[in-house]
Amino acid sequence: MLLAACQPRIYRFTVDPPTIGNNDPVRVSWKVAGKPTLLIHDIGYPNSGGGRLSPVTLVITRHGKEDNFTLAAEDTIRLPLGSKADSLEIRKKPDGHTDDRLRYIRLVAVRGKRESPQTIEVPVRPDTASGQVGFAVVPHGDTLIAAGLNNAKTWGDDYVILTVSLEHADTSNRVIEVDHSGISRVLHRGDPPDESFKGTPVTGQWTLKTLLTPEDKAKHGQGPTGLSIFILLKHR
Repeated sequence: MLLAACQPRIYRFTVDPPTIGNNDPVRVSWKVAGKPTLLIHDIGYPNSGGGRLSPVTLVITRHGKEDNFTLAAEDTIRLPLGSKADSLEIRKKPDGHTDDRLRYIRLVAVRGKRESPQTIEVPVRPDTASGQVGFAVVPHGDTLIAAGLNNAKTWGDDYVILTVSLEHADTSNRVIEVDHSGISRVLHRGDPPDESFKGTPVTGQWTLKTLLTPEDKAKHGQGPTGLSIFILLKHR
């Protein structure tokens, strides 16, 4: 019994929300037995393709008092917490940086030489992002159809659609019908970005259709091998 009473313990450790945009705050709450310390460390977000992370300033607010901490690449902020049960807020000081990063927030409770650690990963994503949705073409008579489930690997459930367009898309010189989330729209080259899909998920089934053009038919019906559209996204 005496040995168990001397062990450090973490009774509560939460970070809310579990994923954030670059300028969103998180609330960290804890309750421990022992002396608590918070450690914060960032790495590049998996599959983001980014380089070395830019230094950021984190503003930590506790009981109305703000403290600024610089977090550079490969650095760790170490913050003794004092209180065994409390909460604080962490937010990034606005600086224009929009690195895609994964933030490790680690709570360590210590008693004597014993430690009890727990780590929560918080994805920190750009407030807006852009990319393309596209698939290989399957001919159906005079119609070319490109359809499939959009891969969640890049954006997952962190983003929703703001607009879709043919801007920057590989097939921007064609008229493309887009079907997604029960919505259907026809996109033309030069049209302003279409907001019809605003708020729908990036993931899920997409279908893109276009007709064979006279130029395609002159090439014995050989149109493009794939169709794609440009998407602008917003962090949830």
